[in-house]
Amino acid sequence: MTRHAQTAEIDEIVDVEVGPVKRFFIDILTRDIEISAAVLDLVDNSVDSANELFPDGDLSSIRIDIEADQTHFAISDNCAGITLKAATSYVFKMGRPGNIHSAPSSIGQFGVGMKRALFKLGDEFIVDSSTGDSHFSVELMVSAWEKLEEWTLPLKIHKPGESGFPSRGTTLFVSDLTQDVRAYFSDTVRNNQLRDDLRSKHRMAIERGLQLYFNDQLLAPTPTVLAVSEKSSGPPLLYPLIERFNLQNEEGKLVRVEIFAGIHNSPGTEEDAEPEDVATGSLEAGWYVFGNDRLLLAADKTWLTGWGGTGNLPMYHNQYARFRGFVYMWAEDSIALPWNTTKTGVESSDPVWTRVRGEMITAGKQVITLLNLLKIERRALNATDANSASQPEVPITEALEHAKMISTASLKSEAEGPLVHVAPNSELGRLIDGKRISYSVAVRDFKVASELLGTTKAAELGRRTFDYFLDHEADA
Repeated sequence: MTRHAQTAEIDEIVDVEVGPVKRFFIDILTRDIEISAAVLDLVDNSVDSANELFPDGDLSSIRIDIEADQTHFAISDNCAGITLKAATSYVFKMGRPGNIHSAPSSIGQFGVGMKRALFKLGDEFIVDSSTGDSHFSVELMVSAWEKLEEWTLPLKIHKPGESGFPSRGTTLFVSDLTQDVRAYFSDTVRNNQLRDDLRSKHRMAIERGLQLYFNDQLLAPTPTVLAVSEKSSGPPLLYPLIERFNLQNEEGKLVRVEIFAGIHNSPGTEEDAEPEDVATGSLEAGWYVFGNDRLLLAADKTWLTGWGGTGNLPMYHNQYARFRGFVYMWAEDSIALPWNTTKTGVESSDPVWTRVRGEMITAGKQVITLLNLLKIERRALNATDANSASQPEVPITEALEHAKMISTASLKSEAEGPLVHVAPNSELGRLIDGKRISYSVAVRDFKVASELLGTTKAAELGRRTFDYFLDHEADA
């Protein structure tokens, strides 16, 4: 830099336009969001509106319809609708103004979800909304709008018809889909995955009665359940951990947390199988984490939720296939929740999440202890001849066999407490004292041996072939 810029006499000062080019802004806004996340953002808005309309949580009168194919995308609901004040003040702004706050405990956070999703999906869109007392619509061709200097949208305010305003609700219709979106909605596999994502991410709203349709198919509830085994009187034989606590983020905003942890009565896989024999393990095992009832993590078994050893939970193995943990975080101001902008996960470094994760590890260790006791019982049963008149007592296994699966929703009114299980049989140690033997054989040979010995269980077959070897060779 020369001294001339500092000392030369100023002739004139002009304002230079530095505002963002619309196409650049749109590209930046939509670049890092997946198509499925864009669709989920739009459903979030409908669910927020439903919760605002029915704060008691009963959503049985609410219906959300989603249509998606290679010609168009549409979503319509019979929720509260968008008021004219909201539409003109912030709904269509690129970001949430500082003086505008989201509805209490809403999912929407940053004020970009709807706009980002519409820009992501196609070139033409219509937003039509009625509250029953007002009605407006916005129609836009993005490619034409981005050439204009003005950053305004044509919002049409409609008069009531002969029978008044339309019933409350909002409809979004997107046409002239982008090439990527057309390919996505034409792919059966991706459509099925999107259907599963919708069903999973909004499982709590569906459980509360929300009717969510995807291409005319009603999405069934996904159970969030834990095993409970109770006696007619006295303490339960098996009961999940329940923990509740409050946190504050760095700005002092309150986050309420509930943790439910326990086991499922079905492992979904061979619990004692080696990882190389059952590559995927149980698809349902792990932690489920929700933010304002929106699912953020499903069946997570990674370091993010405390798995991995070194003071945390152990590395996940098939013997933990029954593990189920559910974490619910609520905040009136959703920005206090430790989720990312697309609500597809949590921010691992967020102080709120760090503290929640610590409580999850403590709770999870109780479940791991129970699963280790179940493993001892399985090994004791395997070490005993199936035809023996004297079978070992396996009280935890028996309690689990008679357990009922109870939804976490029905546990929300129950008192806090640690994981409860019946006392284990302390005599089982002597039955399983010894060395573990593991080897692989050809499938053809396994079938032959299993038919001869009358069992298809690998552990039982291995024990009986070893016993056969001892009987015939030990004294030779």
